[in-house]
Amino acid sequence: METIYMSPSGVATYENCPRAYQLDRILKVRTKERSAALGFGGALSSAIDVFSRSTVTGEFVDPVPVFEASWADFTVNNVVKYSSKTSDEGLRETGVRLMQLFPEAWEREGLTVALDRDGEPMIERKLVVDIGADVRLVTKLDLMAYNRDWQLTLIDEKSSARATDIRFSLMGEQLTAYQVAVTAYQEKLGLPPPERLAYWEMIKRPVPKTNRGEGPSIESIQDVPARSDEDVEAFVLKVQGIARRVRDRDFPKTPRMAWNTPCLQCDYLDICAQRRVDAFTFPSEEAKEAVIKLAA
Repeated sequence: METIYMSPSGVATYENCPRAYQLDRILKVRTKERSAALGFGGALSSAIDVFSRSTVTGEFVDPVPVFEASWADFTVNNVVKYSSKTSDEGLRETGVRLMQLFPEAWEREGLTVALDRDGEPMIERKLVVDIGADVRLVTKLDLMAYNRDWQLTLIDEKSSARATDIRFSLMGEQLTAYQVAVTAYQEKLGLPPPERLAYWEMIKRPVPKTNRGEGPSIESIQDVPARSDEDVEAFVLKVQGIARRVRDRDFPKTPRMAWNTPCLQCDYLDICAQRRVDAFTFPSEEAKEAVIKLAA
C-alpha cells in the first residue's frame, strides 16, 4: 500500500478543498506571486527562532535585525502579493514593532525552553510519526517550553489580524498533531508528556501614525490542558480517513455556498473558475498538462 505523508497544513488544505490539495501537494503548482502574509510569518518565525535559542545559551540576540533581514530577503527575491490593506513598508514596521516587544513578552511569560536528551532545544523540531494504516504524520513544532509552573507546554506561534477565541485552542488540530508527535517521540526525547497546549499570538495591527490606536501586540499565552486519549484517537482516525481519500485520488472541487466558500481566498481560483494557468508555475510540462486537463 502507498504510504501517505500528511501534515497539519495538508489536512487543513484537504478539508478546505480536495482539489486545492491536489494542485498544491500532488502536482506542486505554485503562484508566480508569493503571499505577503506567508513571507511575514516566515520572517517572524526566523526572528523568534534565533531569539528563543539565545535564551538557552544566555547570549541575548536582538530579534529585530533578524526579522528585517528575513523580510528584506523575501521581498527582494519574490514577486509579492499584498492585500488592499498591507504594503512592504507597513508590514516591515509591524514586524519590527512585534520583535521589539517579543523579549519583554518572553520574560513576562516566564518560559524556559525544553531540552531533549541530548541537550538540544525543542525549537522548530521536525517529527515524523507512523500513525498506522500506512500514514505518516509530519509535524514541525514551533516551541516546547516549561511555563512558570514548570508545566511542559507545546506552543504554536501565530501571526494573525486578531486574537483567537480560547475555545479554538481547546480544539485546534495543529496542537493535537504536535501532541501526537511529541508523545510518540517521548522516550527518544527523554521528556515527560506535554501537560499544556497553547497558541501564542502576534497581532499584526498596523503601527499607528498618531498616539491613537493599539498597534501591534503580543497576546498573553492562554494555555489549555493536553488533549484526551479520545481526542487524539479521533484526530488520528480522521487523518487516516483523509489519507485513504488521497490514496484513492479523490480530489473534487469544494466551492460550497456563498457564505462559507473557501474559493475566494484560494490561490487556485483562476484555474478552477476560469481555466487560466498563466499566473502559475509548474514543476514539469507533465504537471502543467495535467492541470490543463483538470481545468478543461
